[in-house]
Amino acid sequence: MPDEQPKPKSAGIRTMRSDAQEVLHDQKSSFLDLFEKQSGQKQKGQSPLKPPTSSGLKAKRILKKTLMSILVLVIVGGGGYGAYTFLQEKRDAAIPRDPNIPRPWLTNFDTESITVEPDDRTGLLNALDKQARSDEFLYTPIIIKDFNIKTRLAGPEEFFSFLQISPPQDFFQSLTGRWNLYAAKEGLVFIFETGDGLQTWGSMLGWERTIAQDLRQFVTNDDISKFRDRVIKNNDARVRQFFNVQRDFLGYSLILRRFLILSTSESALEEVVERMLALPIAQ
Repeated sequence: MPDEQPKPKSAGIRTMRSDAQEVLHDQKSSFLDLFEKQSGQKQKGQSPLKPPTSSGLKAKRILKKTLMSILVLVIVGGGGYGAYTFLQEKRDAAIPRDPNIPRPWLTNFDTESITVEPDDRTGLLNALDKQARSDEFLYTPIIIKDFNIKTRLAGPEEFFSFLQISPPQDFFQSLTGRWNLYAAKEGLVFIFETGDGLQTWGSMLGWERTIAQDLRQFVTNDDISKFRDRVIKNNDARVRQFFNVQRDFLGYSLILRRFLILSTSESALEEVVERMLALPIAQ
């Protein structure tokens, strides 16, 4: 019998051998593609591609959450600090602050201010009496602490009104508003800067009739003694020595055509006139 020729396999029949060859062909292609990609990245200076691992993804998520938490804390902290600063500034603005005290004309004396509330006339008089008992001169600015109005330095007109002292009205009109008050040697020394020396001197001459009564908190009027002329260091002055147990004194002098000195102490008046004529005066 003639040998039977093998029949060709049908194209639709898959064998183990053909499957193996196909798998090897696919794997070879995949490995070649991966190799080419890694070689290209090395040439560009990049690290080869690595598939992300689960630990790497977890670390990224933790880092992201940490950065977000820090950002939230910074925003909340900044807002809290801003609110605190704003409230602190409002609180500080509401607290009355002492005004800037001007430099005294007589610079060799200590400064000891007196702070009083409005209408506390008794408190001011007690403080002035206490400081006047010092043997040393004290520059004594008067600070009015009013919680409804800005804390301020008392000017001469407000000070006299505070103590119910009533000089002639043209007296204040002749002044510049600048003044110093000193306490020492059982008395007070007022120094006023005058804008019109002749008007100031004329006002003082007119005030001589009632000044002892107006300054009754500091001197005791005897209704007998009178003002008289006197020369202190070649400078004209007017003085009055009272005939009472305390031997009270009132005196005033206009020096350098700029300053009026009024004092309830004879020795203090003499010392201030001498100092202001001999020493440079602070501006």
